[in-house]
Amino acid sequence: MKRFFCLLLVLIFPTAALACSSPDLNSNEDFFRNADRVFIGFVHSIEYLPPEPGKPFLVEPGSGPEHAPPGLIKVGYDVSEVLKGPENDSTPVVTWNLYLGGCGVQVLAGAEMLFLVKDFGTYLSAEEMKTIPEGVVGMILPNSFVIMPTDAAHDATLAEWQEVASRVAD
Repeated sequence: MKRFFCLLLVLIFPTAALACSSPDLNSNEDFFRNADRVFIGFVHSIEYLPPEPGKPFLVEPGSGPEHAPPGLIKVGYDVSEVLKGPENDSTPVVTWNLYLGGCGVQVLAGAEMLFLVKDFGTYLSAEEMKTIPEGVVGMILPNSFVIMPTDAAHDATLAEWQEVASRVAD
């Protein structure tokens, strides 16, 4: 009976992970199309950016403040491979901090990552743009990830996403 009740709860209540995903994005090709920038880069710095006092801050309703202060993580990086978007642009990007209910992406300084980034100007209104810290270009999308620190992992990730890029371009 306990197993049935647990199964029923899982089926009735969506998980937190689903809140950050979209039912319209089901494949790497979809993630690639949705992103304005796709690149491999080496993370050289991360910085917590708390909300500025008196300035509005975009946050998911019902999450964050009661668990941990919401904020953004500013990510500095060096680009090694661009698969989509501007070449030679290392303008910092951000992700949500990992407060409960947030859609933040784990970012590690000193690690190489596959970045999928949505430029703020493509989905925020002029009013919402006022809430974004200066000097950052976009939000890291949840399907970005840290690449294992081996040449084989780097090469495999690059090859897989180059193939995705060629399929999407066709």
